[in-house]
Amino acid sequence: MLWWAPVADPRDVDPLLRQVDVARRTRILADAYRLSGIDRERIMEVAMLRTRRSWYVMKQHAETRGGGWQRM
Repeated sequence: MLWWAPVADPRDVDPLLRQVDVARRTRILADAYRLSGIDRERIMEVAMLRTRRSWYVMKQHAETRGGGWQRM
């Protein structure tokens, strides 16, 4: 969802996706996965938590492993 919808800071979104209807795409995804009402209410919260976690994992890899992780 983070890449297809995309739910990110507009500066970080691929230029080809900057004009997409994020809310519509999020609903399509929720429908496809048959998310419950509660899951739909939390989808953005969970998406942001996952994004934040990924950032910290990548940062840790950059600091401990270097190489490509550090270049990113």
